[in-house]
Amino acid sequence: MATNGHFCWPSVGTFVAAYGQFFMAANTRDRVSGKSQCLLRREATINDYYTFIGQEKANYPIGWMCQQLKVPRSSYYRWCKPTEPTPTQVRNAQLTKDVCRVFEREKGMAGRDQITTILGHEGIQVAAATVGTIVSKQGLQAVRMRAWKKTTVVDPAARTGHIKNHMLDADGKRDFTATVPGTKLVGDITYLKTGAGWLYLATVIDLATRMVIEQVDGIKHAHRVDH
Repeated sequence: MATNGHFCWPSVGTFVAAYGQFFMAANTRDRVSGKSQCLLRREATINDYYTFIGQEKANYPIGWMCQQLKVPRSSYYRWCKPTEPTPTQVRNAQLTKDVCRVFEREKGMAGRDQITTILGHEGIQVAAATVGTIVSKQGLQAVRMRAWKKTTVVDPAARTGHIKNHMLDADGKRDFTATVPGTKLVGDITYLKTGAGWLYLATVIDLATRMVIEQVDGIKHAHRVDH
């Protein structure tokens, strides 16, 4: 404020009155009495501070009001003019899109390290820890596959020299095609986990008809399959 060309500091009492009118209009509680740092009500938010300052900036210097209300003047100016996203925020937003894109493309099979590698091949350099943070925030969880386990072991004492390999052609190469039923048979064994334990299943398939001609379950009961 100026009087005859000289600046006069605003009256704290007048400022307090303006404050009271502002919050009475906003239907808030009674003003907390005391020193200047207690001018605003206890439930007031930082947004309330800045709104009040913006309303009274034509009557009081902004810097002076910020000092009375104990709020940084720079913060008030940032509140008046929100800044654009920082480069870090922009990069994180783009990385989030890239991580989600790769995760969906891989059908949930890629974890943190795999996604990091794939992004690297695409020319997007990012730390595995950053990818892990994004994956965690987005609630993504990769499908974990069990490691392959060898379950069949060749018996070195088994005598197999007399067994002829009927899967070889005239050139000695493996040939799994057949036109005459009963000339080429193949077998396999697998096991299934059931409520009663592991159920083992062995099958014999005719390569000419592609039919299962015999199967044996874990109870050792063998029977032929009639077609």
